[in-house]
Amino acid sequence: WGFRLPRVAMEWWEDAKYARERVDGFCPFGVGLVTTEQADLPPAMVKDLQEQHDAILGLLDTPHPTLSAAISSHTIYAVTLPLKSSTLLIYTPPEGPPTPIAIHLGGSLHTPSDNVYSWNTAKMQFQHEELIWKFIGIKGAMLHGLAVISHHTRVQLSSRHPVRQVLSRFLENSEQAEVEFRNLFFNENSPVNEVLPEMETRRSVLDHAMKNFDFSSFSYEAASKNDYPNLQYPYVEDGKVLWQVYESFARSLIVMFYQRPVDLTADSEINSWVAGLRKALKGIPYLQDYSLDPLVFIVANTMWYCSVWQSVWRGDLYENLSYILWNPLNIARPPTKPKADTTEDDIARMLPPPSHCKTQVHLVNKLCDEYAKLKNLTDPCKVSPDPSAQACYDKFLADLAEAEDTLATRNTAREYPYTCMMPSAIKVTPSI
Repeated sequence: WGFRLPRVAMEWWEDAKYARERVDGFCPFGVGLVTTEQADLPPAMVKDLQEQHDAILGLLDTPHPTLSAAISSHTIYAVTLPLKSSTLLIYTPPEGPPTPIAIHLGGSLHTPSDNVYSWNTAKMQFQHEELIWKFIGIKGAMLHGLAVISHHTRVQLSSRHPVRQVLSRFLENSEQAEVEFRNLFFNENSPVNEVLPEMETRRSVLDHAMKNFDFSSFSYEAASKNDYPNLQYPYVEDGKVLWQVYESFARSLIVMFYQRPVDLTADSEINSWVAGLRKALKGIPYLQDYSLDPLVFIVANTMWYCSVWQSVWRGDLYENLSYILWNPLNIARPPTKPKADTTEDDIARMLPPPSHCKTQVHLVNKLCDEYAKLKNLTDPCKVSPDPSAQACYDKFLADLAEAEDTLATRNTAREYPYTCMMPSAIKVTPSI
């Protein structure tokens, strides 16, 4: 097919690379510091950890005498998938890369001390659950949220309103993107059905994600407020640079038209818009007559979801061949046999047939082609006939250029450059 196998494809079996992918990937909402076992881990996993305490502690390069003591030293993170409560523990040593130390799947605990094939089977199964959660659940819920915001923006804000003028650039195609997403992944006649989990699973994943979608808790601000000691977390580190640009632009635009917070109460359009959003989506803040912050957040966060978040979600999900070969959209159930008896053949039996791989390659190519047609975030654009509003947007683009230089410098020092937050790599509207 003319692909060049990327470096990461040859490193999939390495635990350090596996852990790095979990925190370098799209999903910054499921990575959390474990402060205590009881507070941050599923009860069934806590019980299994206690039973295998000595084996797991032996995996850690730590002077602490117990696993609880190691956890209290802020060196262990959990990646939790909410639908099945599958959980991965990652250890971050004082020096060296993060390392996976335990995976809890279907009521069973797996560790690197297991048979190597059994351990890699668990890694593959967790990775697959994560892929489906991102690819269908989170993506579908986010597209629905943006389609709702786009609808209310069109219906409740006049074409002359500055908020609509700016958000129209970012929300363009949002409603159509949700329709395309459902046609591709929830249509009985979709050409990619053979490479996807059964329809019931897809619906369950999407329903769960939509019920739990929250405009505020999925935001960059929510992720950045968490504690990440000893963990190099590009989404938060690089996101800080970009979020400041977004928040500064939204604030300058809003202050220009609402000199005082009480001016918001006189704008029936903006109040109706926010009220409509609050009825349709969780996490939309109330407007306040003493602060512009809620409106600034709504505007900046909508822009963020339409552009930066979409780019982070894609990450290397499409662009590296490794995600086609090592992340099949559908796998068989793992073998029901003792861990010590698991073989390489059992892993091979979990993988889909070559024809499915080819279909997934075509799917990825199609989505990449569609993505390439979208407008770039950094392209000059006339967003408003108002010279002052346009000047704000031009300043936004200039600030993005400065952010590009900052992030480019950071990436030169990284073993695996994190390029999906580079402004030049970001599209300005959502897509499937």
